[in-house]
Amino acid sequence: MTDEPTTPAPPPAHPVPPAPTSPPVPAPARGATVIAERVVGRVAARAAEEAVQRWTREDRGPRGRTDEADGTDGTGARGRAVVRRGRAVVTVRLALPYPADLAALCAAVRRHVAARTALLTGIPVASVRVRVDRLVPEERSARRVR
Repeated sequence: MTDEPTTPAPPPAHPVPPAPTSPPVPAPARGATVIAERVVGRVAARAAEEAVQRWTREDRGPRGRTDEADGTDGTGARGRAVVRRGRAVVTVRLALPYPADLAALCAAVRRHVAARTALLTGIPVASVRVRVDRLVPEERSARRVR
């Protein structure tokens, strides 16, 4: 080992310019992300399917059929949304399992659609309408009990 003093590294050939210190641009001047009504409707439809799946699996046991082609539970949910003044009015159409407490199931769908749609899109949901297109009978075993 030598006792020589260390020399500092030479400065870079092209110094890096300092970051600009301008004030941040206010949000309205930066622009906004616009989410199409069609997208909000699709998010709402998927949320309705999630609500029905949760209901049939957790609350009422395994019911309903799984459509392997699209991974849904067979509700065939479709959603529409109208966004005005930053709030969405959503309508979902779907099939529900039967027998079931339809009023409680529709209320659960409304709550889940409103919460999930607002969370995923950032658009508050003013109201959710649930339209039941059909009732899907529960699959029963082939053997009947008399």
